[in-house]
Amino acid sequence: MLAEADQQYARVIKRYGDGRFQVQCLGDGHIRLAHVRGKLWKRVWVNPQDLVLISMRSYQDQKTDVVHKYTEEEERCLCKSGELPRTCRRADDEGYEAGLQAIRDVHGTSRAGFLPTEEEFGFEDPEEEARP
Repeated sequence: MLAEADQQYARVIKRYGDGRFQVQCLGDGHIRLAHVRGKLWKRVWVNPQDLVLISMRSYQDQKTDVVHKYTEEEERCLCKSGELPRTCRRADDEGYEAGLQAIRDVHGTSRAGFLPTEEEFGFEDPEEEARP
């Protein structure tokens, strides 16, 4: 979902409760109060540092409505397509991607995102050690 004429991309800064958030608009840099509209109420959970699409109100400049919450994958696609500036990416995304690349370098592509089991950690069963 791309931004239209009266919409902007914003990053959630703070959660106030009751569906209200403090957001920083990426288009103009202003900090505004955003309210989750009724269609999304209790269906989409918005957290700090999430990327959202907000709709500007024509009668109130400092208040907006949250129209859509982007997933991490959608956010990456928007960055790659040039809709968002590279500087607006989450700070932890760079570290996460670098960590995944390090795993890929050592173990290959199939091991990225791999969660080891107890056997692979080398844990021993204490009951087996106690047996004669």
